[in-house]
Amino acid sequence: MIPIVHGHAHMAKTQIRRCSDGYRLSALPLVCFVLLAISGAVLFVRYDVTAAIFYWCMELALFACLAVLAWFYLASERSTLFGKASPRLALSVCAFSALFSILLEAGTVVGTPERSVLSIMDWSKKEIVLFFFAIFISSSFILLAVKKAALANKGRARAFFAANPVLGIVVLCIVVLSVNGLLAVASTVLMPFLGASFVRTVHLCIVIILGVAPWFIVKPGLYKTVVSFSIAALSLGCFLISALPNLTAVSPDDQIHYARSLGLSYMGDPVFTGSEIELVAVPWVENNSLQFDEVHDAEMDLNDLHLSQLASGEVYSSPGFVAAVTGESLRNISTISYIPCALGLWLGRLLSLPLLTGFALGRLFNLFSYVVVTAVAILYIPKWKSLIATVALLPYAVYLASNYSYDPWVTSFLLLAVALVLRELSKPDERLAPLSVFAITACFFLGLSAKAVYFPLIGMMLFMPASKFRNSKQRKLYVALVILFGILMVCSFTLPMLFSPAVQAGDVRGGEGVSGIGQIRYILNNPMEFLGTLFGFMVNLLAPASSNDYSLSYAYMGNVVVSLPFLSTLPFLCIYTSAFNVEGDSSKNPVTPALRMWILALVVASVSLVCMALYVGYTPVGDTSVAGVQPRYLIPVLVPAFISLCAPRARIDCVSQRFNFSSVIPPVVMILMSFFACLCCVIGR
Repeated sequence: MIPIVHGHAHMAKTQIRRCSDGYRLSALPLVCFVLLAISGAVLFVRYDVTAAIFYWCMELALFACLAVLAWFYLASERSTLFGKASPRLALSVCAFSALFSILLEAGTVVGTPERSVLSIMDWSKKEIVLFFFAIFISSSFILLAVKKAALANKGRARAFFAANPVLGIVVLCIVVLSVNGLLAVASTVLMPFLGASFVRTVHLCIVIILGVAPWFIVKPGLYKTVVSFSIAALSLGCFLISALPNLTAVSPDDQIHYARSLGLSYMGDPVFTGSEIELVAVPWVENNSLQFDEVHDAEMDLNDLHLSQLASGEVYSSPGFVAAVTGESLRNISTISYIPCALGLWLGRLLSLPLLTGFALGRLFNLFSYVVVTAVAILYIPKWKSLIATVALLPYAVYLASNYSYDPWVTSFLLLAVALVLRELSKPDERLAPLSVFAITACFFLGLSAKAVYFPLIGMMLFMPASKFRNSKQRKLYVALVILFGILMVCSFTLPMLFSPAVQAGDVRGGEGVSGIGQIRYILNNPMEFLGTLFGFMVNLLAPASSNDYSLSYAYMGNVVVSLPFLSTLPFLCIYTSAFNVEGDSSKNPVTPALRMWILALVVASVSLVCMALYVGYTPVGDTSVAGVQPRYLIPVLVPAFISLCAPRARIDCVSQRFNFSSVIPPVVMILMSFFACLCCVIGR
């Protein structure tokens, strides 16, 4: 009897603790709402609109993450690799985060010029707190996501990665990076003996073999496209990083993105030398043309110049949370998109690498982030895996991911958000879990942080069927939260436009006559003329013949269509073909005719907003065209656009057809087009 009594007592204590934790958690949203309201009012009084929105969004993201983790540690009782989730486990993670954040700050101080780890004044308390929250949140979400493997008859490692495919993607990408790193080192060593053009051509041929072979060798299955894409994208990207000039001005506005990434890598008060000033000033560009002779000389001299400037104490700094050299404020939510590049630059300083090696490391981290997030999107989307792979392997998309740019961040996270939405729509009989809502919202927030003009895509979340909710009240609450989130993202770019004098004046790079206020007045006084201008411009922008501009271009390095003009529409055909491939099981198609029309309307609205934003902020008042719109802005919306246009009626199960190569051909053709693009634009430069 005694064990039974003890057992009932333990169950009673557990139930009491759960009820207590439940009451605390139910009060948590109210507490967070009050704190956000108070802090928001304080921020908008103390800072300008852009900075206030940045800080408030960061607080909102922090509270959302902490609310999820509070549920995880206090109420979920989920099994983790280190036992069940509990307050004791939370304390252990806190202790680990505190220790690791101190070590990271010590490494940051060591890698920063003119700072000493022995001087307490050189240690930043803000950075330690930031490191602590970043480590605590990321570690907790890893514990939340990683599952114990059911070993059965499989090997331990194989079972673990089968249970945790996202972790398997990360490990695969690290292995592929290591292999391509060895190839890059070998080609660098052999260049003086065999010639740069010959070695790069051989290197490119090996990379193409690595990129194409997995599509035919990997066994058909749910992970075939994920594995093949990861290997191909990383191989091509690593080749570009090693073959392109290891300087700025090789991709659109990369000197601006580099300055911001460098400033973020210091977490405030960036320190830089004259050589880094040159990387931002791009003296090797004359009359908007890249001077390759000067580029080669600069690559040879910058590392030595940087070391001599450090030795002589020629070091500059910019006070505040600003970009290096330019002093531009980083208190903007678009700063989030520079995290991968900033991590690479920070690690380069931590390892005391030469300037240009650290510069290349920033590029590498940007590529790694793009490939991992996109591979996860391919993993989770129920169908159209080949479509995502084909779009993500566009030569221009891989080129941008291999340089300093926030476009890869926007593209990859919007692809992941769309994939997660379609995943939920493909399971209409399963309840919509709060964690799924959090994941979708987080991906949209991260993707829209740099370019909020794509916010209409949030509207896909409104198409969740009623069967995914317990009752109408829960569904109404979900719809209200989605609308509130959409309003927040709209405000993140409209409020600065309305209240910031710099934005109202317009971007002076658009030429004379640019005025945001003047353009808005023109639109209000001449709405029909404006709509005609917008419609005509969008027709030309979306034409299939223009697809080479967002696919086969290597920006300032050239466009392959100049040498091979017959390839201009081939990328569009590849994407169009891949949209008809339905990988995965033959379950009900999640894209109904009504959803197709809705998605198409959201895509058109997104493209229209891009054009309108640049018409207001970049185009001279009353102009009959739209200046500043680059075709690469279409890449983030290509997947939802082609899903809405080409949603297949037939149900095809490509996984069960061992020798079905219909889903393989489009991405392989994209890889081969990258081969021609590299031959035309990179080899021999």
